[in-house]
Amino acid sequence: MMRRTPMKRGAPLRSKAATPKRRDPSKVPAHGRKPSDRRDQKALDACRGEDCYLALPWVCRRIPRDKSVVPAHENQGKGMGLKARDRRSVPACFLCHAEYDQGRMFTRDQKREMFNNAIALWEPRRKQKIGY
Repeated sequence: MMRRTPMKRGAPLRSKAATPKRRDPSKVPAHGRKPSDRRDQKALDACRGEDCYLALPWVCRRIPRDKSVVPAHENQGKGMGLKARDRRSVPACFLCHAEYDQGRMFTRDQKREMFNNAIALWEPRRKQKIGY
C-alpha cells in the first residue's frame, strides 16, 4: 500500500495587480449583468387581458378574453436562448404561441408574414394602452 504525504502550505500568493476598484452596488443590477434595452415590462403587461392577435388559421380557438394569452416574441433575428425585444411581441393564445414557436404546420416565411400582420394590428392598440 502506498502512503501519501500531506500537502504542505507554502507562502500565500501575492497579487501583482493593484487592488481592483469596487463598484457602487446601487449601479449594478441585482443579477450582475448589464441592464438590457430588450426588456420592457410595460410592453409585456399590455398583452394581458387582450385577445389573440396572432390568430393562426386552423389553430386559434378565438376565445374572447382567453386566460392563456401571453406575449409571443418574434422569432426572427434571435439565437438560441435569446429573445427578441419585448416591443416586438404580440398577444397570442397558448395554441397559437406553441404552433408559432415549435409547430410545423406553416413554413418559416408563412409564420413571418402572419407575425408581421399581427404586429401591424397590435401596434396601434399597444400605443393606445401605453403610449408607444
